[in-house]
Parts: sequence; structure tokens; C-alpha cells
Amino acid sequence: MDNRAGRLGFFRIFIYEFETWQDEGVMLDLKSEQVPWANGNAWAPCIEEKMMDGQYKYFFYYSGNSKEGKGKQIGVATSYSPTGPFTDLGHPIITASPVERGQQIDVDVFTDPVSDKSYLYWGNGYMAGAELNKDMLSVKKNTITVMTPQGALCRIMLIGKHLMYSIVRGFTIFCGR
Repeated sequence: MDNRAGRLGFFRIFIYEFETWQDEGVMLDLKSEQVPWANGNAWAPCIEEKMMDGQYKYFFYYSGNSKEGKGKQIGVATSYSPTGPFTDLGHPIITASPVERGQQIDVDVFTDPVSDKSYLYWGNGYMAGAELNKDMLSVKKNTITVMTPQGALCRIMLIGKHLMYSIVRGFTIFCGR
């Protein structure tokens, strides 16, 4: 990942048996026509594997600066291999803050193992989430929910939204600084 403006994007690095690392090159270049809506500043990605039409498809969610100068927005690129090549959707899927402040960063995806529904989480100074449509390329707008705890440190910044599933119950872990 490259979090500095003016730099490329995301790089593929793979671990073989936790001993040998292999650089696989650039997987998504936000300063090229590969991502037509962005001009760089790749940030905080996640990837989700989903069985679709009998084969695994990989959804790479990330944030980047919009060419229109509207701050960070969330995009998605897809591939039928975790090593790529990845193809960007062509436009961001989250463009505005549901709380009218902060940027759209620190994306994460959770797929409920019981319902098989997938959810997108993001935020900067807040935590938001929404159910993804079955295509995994768009959110159900009417499900966008702000989940920032009242009085939490999250008023400043949220980093690392993670949702896990437990047999006992589902829960969210997040940290603020």
C-alpha cells in the first residue's frame, strides 16, 4: 500500500511457507487508467473471497483520492485469482460520509457464515457499515448505518474496523487514537 499522494498503489507480496517472500509487482495502480476515478494515495485495503457461479471471485476494496478533489473514496476491483490481474469497477462505491465529516477510509468486509450476506465497513472519525448487494460491487443504500459508540475515542479517528463471527455471538472490534 502507498499512503503518500503522488505514488502508485497496491503491491502484491506473497509468502511461501512463511519463509520465502516473492514480490509479484503492482496489483492496482491508482495513478493510471487502471483506476480511472482516482489519482493516487492508495490506502487501507481488504480482500474478500466469494464463491460466485461455481468459481471463486476476489473482491479487493480500497480507498484512493478522487480526481475531482473530493477526498478519499472507496473503490473495488475484482479478479478470479487472488494474485490478479484485478479490474477496477470504474467508479467508487462509497463517495460521501454518512456523518458529513471525515474521509472514506479503513475499509473492511465481513461475510456472515450463516446468512452468506456480506457487509462493508469504513470510516474516519466514525464507523459506518452497509450490506453489500449480491454482486459485491455496490451497497444497499438504505442499510448504511453509523455505529460510532457515543463518547468513544472514535470521535478523533477510527482505525482498523474488524468484524468477526463467534458461535456465541457476533461482535465488532475497533480501535481509536
